[in-house]
Amino acid sequence: MAVDFAREAMRAIFGSRIDKHFKGGTLTGWGADPLTRGSYADARPGQALARGPLRRPIADRLFFAGEACAGAWAATCAGAYLSGVAVAKRLAKTLG
Repeated sequence: MAVDFAREAMRAIFGSRIDKHFKGGTLTGWGADPLTRGSYADARPGQALARGPLRRPIADRLFFAGEACAGAWAATCAGAYLSGVAVAKRLAKTLG
């Protein structure tokens, strides 16, 4: 299982003391989802500043979310999640 693999990798880095801090884990289905076909995070050299404009909706009709839209959290899973939550809230406000 991928969570077990990740936990073992954490143990290799931090030792078994990490176990007391481990609360659990989940695995997304992104790799098998035909709409996402997996995920990745990268910006071409010199192009990281292009992420900023992605955070702005277009005509309050087209919204972007994901790690690239996460500001300081860019290129992280947490950033992808937090960006999605923020855009969902903004969209709900726009529609409501």
